[in-house]
Amino acid sequence: MSLLICSCQRTKPQQPSNRTEQTDTVSMAMMRLNQQLASAADHTVTEYVKRSPEHYALHEFGFWYRLLRKNEQADNYILHEPIRLHIEVYSLDGDKLADIIEDTKVGASADMLCQREALRTMRRGEKIEIIAPWYTAYGARGNDAIEPYTNVRITIDTVIDF
Repeated sequence: MSLLICSCQRTKPQQPSNRTEQTDTVSMAMMRLNQQLASAADHTVTEYVKRSPEHYALHEFGFWYRLLRKNEQADNYILHEPIRLHIEVYSLDGDKLADIIEDTKVGASADMLCQREALRTMRRGEKIEIIAPWYTAYGARGNDAIEPYTNVRITIDTVIDF
C-alpha cells in the first residue's frame, strides 16, 4: 500500500536541458558600480564630519545631522501638517548650489530621503543641518542645480509664517 502512495506523487518540473539560466549582466554591473560609489560617498561624508568641529549624529539611513535651532514651545512634530521650508544646499566644498522656499506637507513623498526622514523628527520653527551622501539626497539623477552623485550639506528651516 505504501509503495502505491509514493509512486503517485508528481515529479517536480525541471528546466529544459537546452535552456541555460540567463542573468542580466548589465544590471548586475550597474548595481555593483552604484554600491562602490555609495561606499566611496559614505567614506567622503564620514571624513567631512570627522574634520568638522561640530557634533553630528548618524541617522540609520546613512546621513549625518545636527539640530541648529530647537523649538521648546512646539508641542508636537510637524507630521502631516502643511509647512513652508527654507532649504539651502551646499557642496561639501562650501559652494551654494540651491536656495529653495518650498510649501509642502510633511509625510508626503519628498524628493530627498534625507529631507523626508529629517522632517519626521522636527517641530515647527526648528532648523536642521544635514550632511548627506548622494544616494540619500539628489541621487544618481541630480536636478537642475545639483549634479548627479553629489554629496551635499543641506540646511532645512521649518519656517513659522505660512
